Amino acid sequence: IDCDDCNCCNDCCDCDDDDEECCMADPDPEPEQLSLPLDNKMQSIDWSQVKVNIDTLLNHLFKSRRPALAMAIRRDNKEFNFDEIPFGSLRNYTTNDDAKTIYNELNP
Repeated sequence: IDCDDCNCCNDCCDCDDDDEECCMADPDPEPEQLSLPLDNKMQSIDWSQVKVNIDTLLNHLFKSRRPALAMAIRRDNKEFNFDEIPFGSLRNYTTNDDAKTIYNELNP
């Protein structure tokens, strides 16, 4: 046996007692733990690009006493027959703040 750290080598290596590159001398240190910076906040998504199912939207609008808005969207959707629309398209019917409020109500 060539070194004290290689007792299991049975003369398989040519290392000296102080050789750090010995096959069994010093096992690799534990890898550093990955860490995430907790002070970074999640990037904000563009709410106006998030899509909503037309039926879900219309049901919500009728329940929240916005029938004129619901009827306008329903009337315009008859021509195109979309299944989903982006929340940003609500700006065509109401204010930006109201469209954002509807988004927040459906995405708590």
